[in-house]
Formats: sequence, structure tokens, C-alpha cells
Amino acid sequence: MTITTNLKKNKKSRKINFSTDTEQSYEKILEYYSLRFQVEFSFRDAKQFFGLEDFMNIKKIRIHNFANLSLFMNNVTYLYYEKSNFEKYSISDIKSLFMGKRYASELLKLSYKPPIDISNLDIINKMSNFAMIHRDSA
Repeated sequence: MTITTNLKKNKKSRKINFSTDTEQSYEKILEYYSLRFQVEFSFRDAKQFFGLEDFMNIKKIRIHNFANLSLFMNNVTYLYYEKSNFEKYSISDIKSLFMGKRYASELLKLSYKPPIDISNLDIINKMSNFAMIHRDSA
């Protein structure tokens, strides 16, 4: 049994976790239970943001590849999120930022004549965050 305290309300709650594995330690049971939610959140994000829910196919190898690609993109986004200054941004904001950068870059390729290097232009950064919810410093 675990007793947790809500600091705002100063109330205690009790949680009882069960397992069919009687040899497993109590700490391991709690660790596995908490990891279960991480797996669920990963699948939710892969479905919501990286097309896993919309993918329709019946061939085994294509399903395997797309499911792995969706979860891989999930991991890349989490890694980028941890390594950047995007603590308050959502996955949707990060996707919008990169899509905006891509659109701005492609638009500038059509309008500028070479040899101007458009990859580092400030205008790309300004144009790319137009769809972000939290766009104050991206």
C-alpha cells in the first residue's frame, strides 16, 4: 500500500497495487506500474501527432515499418524537447515550428536567386513560428 499526500489540499490517499508475480519486490511492482503510463503516453502521442491512428494498411511489413517510424519520431521529439529550451512547448508546437521552417525555406528558395544561403536567414525563424501556440521566444 502506498500513501500519498496532496500538498495543496493536505489530504492523504491510499493506493493498493496488486500483482500476480508473488516473487516480485514491491519497488519493482511500483516501477513497472509507473512505466505502464509512459508506454500509454508514447502510443497516444504517436497516434495523435505522428499518424499512427490514420495509417491504414494490411501488409505486415508496412504496418511494422510505420508503427516503428511513428514511435521513433516520438522518441526524437522527446529527445529534442529535453535538449532544447522548449520546456513549455507541446509536441504540436515543435511540429508547427519545424513545418513552418520547412515552408519558409521552400518559399524562399522559389523567390531568391542563388547563391544566397537561405538556411540561416532570420526571416525563416520569424515565419516558422506562425502556427505555434506558445511563440514568444522560439
